Amino acid sequence: MTNQVSESKFAAWRGAVALAYIDHTLSEAEKQKLHQYFSKQPFSDVQKSQLDKDIDQGVDLDTVFPKITDKRDRATLINISRVLAYADGVFCEKEQEAFEHMMSRHMPTVDIDAARKEADFITKEINDKYKMGPVEAVLDYVAEFFMD
Repeated sequence: MTNQVSESKFAAWRGAVALAYIDHTLSEAEKQKLHQYFSKQPFSDVQKSQLDKDIDQGVDLDTVFPKITDKRDRATLINISRVLAYADGVFCEKEQEAFEHMMSRHMPTVDIDAARKEADFITKEINDKYKMGPVEAVLDYVAEFFMD
């Protein structure tokens, strides 16, 4: 498969499963939804098998987080952790601890000045591509990013 998911992004997907399991349970509907999302990604057979196991049995965030080697993948997972945490309307202590733990491991690897320059570049690129205001352009970009 030529567009196979990188090991870093695969680990980030596994991290999302770990975050979904942070309250120690997933409903059958949640499991089905995860399988549905994963079926649309170009995972290898080995990756699919691992994700199926993770969905059925859970996975430890500390096991997969170090395998997320791409800073954007880590940042995306950290951002998603907030969305997942608020999905049920309750941001519990375990979710907060997981967020803080990921941030403490991620932030030392980030060059803030370079990140700001990259953000400025991406913002200009998005605005130029979509020929619209920053908010609308960013929403289109985010939608494209997650459909990747």
